[in-house]
Amino acid sequence: MKNLWAHSRRTAAISRVLARTTGLFDPDQALLAGLTHDLGVIVIVEYLELYNEGEPDTEEINEAIDSMRGQITGMLMRKWNFSEDMIKVAEECEHWFRNPRGDADLCDLVLIAQYHSLIGTPELEKIPPIGTLPAMAKLNLGPAESIELIKQSNREISEIEGLLH
Repeated sequence: MKNLWAHSRRTAAISRVLARTTGLFDPDQALLAGLTHDLGVIVIVEYLELYNEGEPDTEEINEAIDSMRGQITGMLMRKWNFSEDMIKVAEECEHWFRNPRGDADLCDLVLIAQYHSLIGTPELEKIPPIGTLPAMAKLNLGPAESIELIKQSNREISEIEGLLH
Protein backbone atom coordinates (compact mmCIF):
# COMPACT_ATOMS: atom_id res chain seq x y z
CA MET A 1 0.00 0.00 0.00
CA LYS A 2 2.92 2.35 0.70
CA ASN A 3 4.29 1.68 -2.78
CA LEU A 4 0.88 2.29 -4.32
CA TRP A 5 0.48 5.62 -2.52
CA ALA A 6 4.01 6.72 -3.48
CA HIS A 7 3.36 5.77 -7.13
CA SER A 8 0.00 7.57 -7.16
CA ARG A 9 1.46 10.74 -5.60
CA ARG A 10 4.35 10.80 -8.07
CA THR A 11 2.08 10.09 -11.06
CA ALA A 12 -0.29 12.84 -9.90
CA ALA A 13 2.51 15.38 -9.51
CA ILE A 14 4.00 14.58 -12.91
CA SER A 15 0.54 14.62 -14.51
CA ARG A 16 -0.02 18.12 -13.15
CA VAL A 17 3.33 19.36 -14.45
CA LEU A 18 2.77 17.82 -17.89
CA ALA A 19 -0.73 19.32 -18.10
CA ARG A 20 0.52 22.77 -17.15
CA THR A 21 3.50 22.59 -19.50
CA THR A 22 1.68 21.25 -22.55
CA GLY A 23 -1.37 23.45 -21.96
CA LEU A 24 -3.58 20.61 -23.21
CA PHE A 25 -5.38 19.80 -19.94
CA ASP A 26 -6.48 21.38 -16.71
CA PRO A 27 -3.60 20.80 -14.25
CA ASP A 28 -5.93 20.12 -11.31
CA GLN A 29 -7.91 17.53 -13.27
CA ALA A 30 -4.65 15.93 -14.38
CA LEU A 31 -3.46 15.77 -10.76
CA LEU A 32 -6.73 14.09 -9.72
CA ALA A 33 -6.51 11.63 -12.62
CA GLY A 34 -2.97 10.66 -11.64
CA LEU A 35 -3.93 10.32 -8.01
CA THR A 36 -6.97 8.12 -8.61
CA HIS A 37 -5.85 6.01 -11.59
CA ASP A 38 -5.11 2.95 -9.41
CA LEU A 39 -7.86 3.07 -6.77
CA GLY A 40 -8.94 -0.46 -7.68
CA VAL A 41 -5.64 -1.80 -6.35
CA ILE A 42 -6.78 -0.95 -2.82
CA VAL A 43 -9.95 -2.99 -3.30
CA ILE A 44 -7.99 -5.96 -4.68
CA VAL A 45 -5.45 -5.96 -1.85
CA GLU A 46 -8.15 -5.58 0.81
CA TYR A 47 -10.17 -8.41 -0.71
CA LEU A 48 -7.16 -10.73 -0.79
CA GLU A 49 -6.34 -9.91 2.83
CA LEU A 50 -9.92 -10.52 3.98
CA TYR A 51 -10.93 -13.56 1.97
CA ASN A 52 -7.79 -15.45 1.05
CA GLU A 53 -7.08 -18.36 3.34
CA GLY A 54 -3.50 -18.06 4.42
CA GLU A 55 -1.12 -15.34 3.37
CA PRO A 56 -1.34 -14.44 -0.35
CA ASP A 57 2.07 -14.41 -1.96
CA THR A 58 3.43 -11.42 -3.84
CA GLU A 59 3.05 -13.12 -7.22
CA GLU A 60 -0.61 -13.89 -6.53
CA ILE A 61 -1.27 -10.29 -5.50
CA ASN A 62 0.50 -8.91 -8.57
CA GLU A 63 -1.42 -11.22 -10.92
CA ALA A 64 -4.73 -10.13 -9.38
CA ILE A 65 -3.75 -6.47 -9.64
CA ASP A 66 -2.57 -6.77 -13.25
CA SER A 67 -5.72 -8.54 -14.39
CA MET A 68 -8.37 -6.50 -12.53
CA ARG A 69 -6.96 -3.06 -11.68
CA GLY A 70 -8.50 -1.13 -14.57
CA GLN A 71 -11.89 -2.78 -14.46
CA ILE A 72 -12.32 -2.35 -10.71
CA THR A 73 -11.04 1.22 -10.71
CA GLY A 74 -13.45 2.04 -13.55
CA MET A 75 -16.35 0.48 -11.64
CA LEU A 76 -15.52 2.53 -8.54
CA MET A 77 -15.29 5.73 -10.53
CA ARG A 78 -18.61 5.08 -12.26
CA LYS A 79 -20.23 4.43 -8.89
CA TRP A 80 -18.83 7.75 -7.62
CA ASN A 81 -20.01 9.61 -10.76
CA PHE A 82 -16.59 10.58 -12.10
CA SER A 83 -16.47 11.98 -15.64
CA GLU A 84 -16.00 9.67 -18.63
CA ASP A 85 -12.48 11.10 -19.13
CA MET A 86 -11.51 10.06 -15.61
CA ILE A 87 -13.08 6.62 -16.04
CA LYS A 88 -11.15 6.14 -19.28
CA VAL A 89 -7.92 6.93 -17.41
CA ALA A 90 -8.82 4.32 -14.80
CA GLU A 91 -9.64 1.64 -17.34
CA GLU A 92 -6.92 2.24 -19.93
CA CYS A 93 -3.89 3.78 -18.24
CA GLU A 94 -2.01 0.46 -18.24
CA HIS A 95 -2.50 -0.06 -22.01
CA TRP A 96 0.80 1.35 -23.20
CA PHE A 97 0.00 1.12 -26.92
CA ARG A 98 -3.56 2.46 -26.76
CA ASN A 99 -4.11 4.81 -29.64
CA PRO A 100 -7.67 6.02 -30.11
CA ARG A 101 -8.29 8.37 -33.02
CA GLY A 102 -8.13 12.07 -32.45
CA ASP A 103 -6.21 14.37 -30.19
CA ALA A 104 -4.47 13.50 -26.94
CA ASP A 105 -6.76 12.69 -24.05
CA LEU A 106 -6.24 12.68 -20.31
CA CYS A 107 -5.33 9.00 -20.39
CA ASP A 108 -2.42 9.75 -22.75
CA LEU A 109 -1.15 12.30 -20.25
CA VAL A 110 -1.39 9.90 -17.29
CA LEU A 111 0.31 7.14 -19.30
CA ILE A 112 3.33 9.35 -19.87
CA ALA A 113 3.29 10.54 -16.26
CA GLN A 114 3.23 6.91 -15.12
CA TYR A 115 6.17 6.14 -17.37
CA HIS A 116 8.17 8.94 -15.79
CA SER A 117 7.13 7.86 -12.29
CA LEU A 118 8.60 4.40 -13.00
CA ILE A 119 12.02 5.66 -14.08
CA GLY A 120 14.61 4.27 -11.68
CA THR A 121 12.42 1.32 -10.62
CA PRO A 122 12.53 -2.33 -11.71
CA GLU A 123 9.01 -1.93 -13.17
CA LEU A 124 10.42 0.23 -15.97
CA GLU A 125 11.98 -2.88 -17.52
CA LYS A 126 8.50 -4.40 -17.93
CA ILE A 127 7.12 -1.62 -20.13
CA PRO A 128 7.96 -0.52 -23.68
CA PRO A 129 10.45 2.28 -24.41
CA ILE A 130 8.94 5.72 -24.10
CA GLY A 131 9.61 6.62 -27.73
CA THR A 132 7.35 3.78 -28.90
CA LEU A 133 4.29 4.98 -27.00
CA PRO A 134 1.58 6.61 -29.17
CA ALA A 135 0.76 8.96 -26.28
CA MET A 136 4.14 10.68 -26.70
CA ALA A 137 3.35 11.74 -30.26
CA LYS A 138 -0.15 12.87 -29.27
CA LEU A 139 1.29 15.09 -26.52
CA ASN A 140 3.81 16.53 -29.02
CA LEU A 141 6.72 15.50 -26.82
CA GLY A 142 9.87 13.69 -27.78
CA PRO A 143 11.46 11.27 -25.31
CA ALA A 144 14.47 13.47 -24.59
CA GLU A 145 12.27 16.55 -24.34
CA SER A 146 9.93 14.94 -21.82
CA ILE A 147 12.79 13.64 -19.70
CA GLU A 148 14.38 17.10 -19.68
CA LEU A 149 11.03 18.65 -18.74
CA ILE A 150 10.70 16.30 -15.76
CA LYS A 151 14.28 17.04 -14.68
CA GLN A 152 13.64 20.79 -14.85
CA SER A 153 10.39 20.39 -12.92
CA ASN A 154 11.81 18.09 -10.24
CA ARG A 155 11.48 20.70 -7.49
CA GLU A 156 7.83 21.40 -8.37
CA ILE A 157 7.10 17.66 -8.57
CA SER A 158 8.69 17.10 -5.16
CA GLU A 159 6.66 19.96 -3.66
CA ILE A 160 3.40 18.54 -5.02
CA GLU A 161 4.29 15.08 -3.73
CA GLY A 162 5.02 16.62 -0.34
CA LEU A 163 1.62 18.32 -0.26
CA LEU A 164 -0.03 14.98 -1.03
CA HIS A 165 1.97 13.13 1.61
